[in-house]
Amino acid sequence: MAGSDLKSATATADGVMFAGRARLRHIIVKTSSSGSPQVVFKNGSTDGAALLTIDFGTSINEDIAIPDEGLLFEGGIYADITDLDRITILYS
Repeated sequence: MAGSDLKSATATADGVMFAGRARLRHIIVKTSSSGSPQVVFKNGSTDGAALLTIDFGTSINEDIAIPDEGLLFEGGIYADITDLDRITILYS
């Protein structure tokens, strides 16, 4: 069975990472912050339902695979980023 082609997006601030139905499959994070690094992935916009919240330690490079078919965002993938230098996602 052939899978979907993966696409990527990178952000350094809050915003829409993909504006359409998508499955979040992988997350790559870099931070050197001394704050409270966190990302909240919301469905479509800043007002969308929070579908995934991840808290990180400081000064990390994190690589997170989402199992099975990934996490479905019906209205697009919005990232609310706190104290992260950069976040890259892979989605289909």
